[in-house]
Amino acid sequence: HVHVKDAIASDSAGVKWGRGVVVGTGEVDLARFLDRLWDAGYAGPLVVEREDGEDRLADVIAAIAAIRETAEAD
Repeated sequence: HVHVKDAIASDSAGVKWGRGVVVGTGEVDLARFLDRLWDAGYAGPLVVEREDGEDRLADVIAAIAAIRETAEAD
């Protein structure tokens, strides 16, 4: 399986971590990420991982919606 996450990069790479955000709202190009998976022939599960945030369940639901929307646009 593939874990799906998103983030905002640290302004001090190598010194401090960046910040995890809801999939589809950070710096990861979700369309490009999914395209690379499909191009490689990947057809397995996508596991949304959310380790922080005030409402993780809502964040996962939003991430699933972003993934579906992005996949349907391709």
